[in-house]
Amino acid sequence: MQKIRINEILEKPIEEIPFLTISQNSFEPQIYNLPIYVGFVENLPKTVDAIVATSDLQGIVIQNDKEILLGEILAKTFPILFEMYFPNLELKRSIAILCGDLYTNLLKRGTSGNPINVWKEFSEIFKWTIGVAGNHDDFGDRIDELNQLTNVKLLLNETISVDKLTISGLSGIIGRSDKNFRLRDIDYYNSITKLIKKNPDFLLTHLSPAINSKQFIGDEKFTVILENGNPLISFCGHVHWDTNHSVVLANETQVLNLDTKVYILIDKNNFG
Repeated sequence: MQKIRINEILEKPIEEIPFLTISQNSFEPQIYNLPIYVGFVENLPKTVDAIVATSDLQGIVIQNDKEILLGEILAKTFPILFEMYFPNLELKRSIAILCGDLYTNLLKRGTSGNPINVWKEFSEIFKWTIGVAGNHDDFGDRIDELNQLTNVKLLLNETISVDKLTISGLSGIIGRSDKNFRLRDIDYYNSITKLIKKNPDFLLTHLSPAINSKQFIGDEKFTVILENGNPLISFCGHVHWDTNHSVVLANETQVLNLDTKVYILIDKNNFG
């Protein structure tokens, strides 16, 4: 199968979901919008109608005086979105990609907690829900509950094949190995190098590479490793890039930063 490529991402989001979060240098929740973009790809397997990718959904939506994680609300939105914009596509023939940090609360910025309800909501809607954990995700004892879902795969450090797609993933970030979902730098880089050698279509990480030419922050060594491998699509998050487009590296790898964004990637012939 030919490599999957992102050809275009529409400039304006098709919808936005308002949410509350505590922003940097603030102690009170502020209102933000989660944009949902449409992108066009080529060489998607015929068994897959769409790839939906997102990360860093650290927000809360208030419904009936109840605080609900932004990711739960987002998952419930997809049936409506597909009915409105993609009536010829099926969610049960689509794959969700989650790249970590799906929990928050309105008490303190950067709080860690259990995002399993977000994963469960996605699993009920999509054919497959595949992703990695971020450094603010803490599944605790319920990680076994997540692993029991037959159409869900949390990739700690592994490569899987679904629907003729090869997907590699490494959870966490670089940091003190005694902390939640953190690896020593040498272990992280070695793991990424080995995963890329599996020649995946998609590489899922919470950590983003650095793109110095565009002043997009991330990890510079990660960028070098990506550029030394075969071309792939890198889905990442953790830090926010002020763009909704993918960045093409020297070896034709495409990096799509998902931080507080949602992408619905489809074949252009299926749109409109």
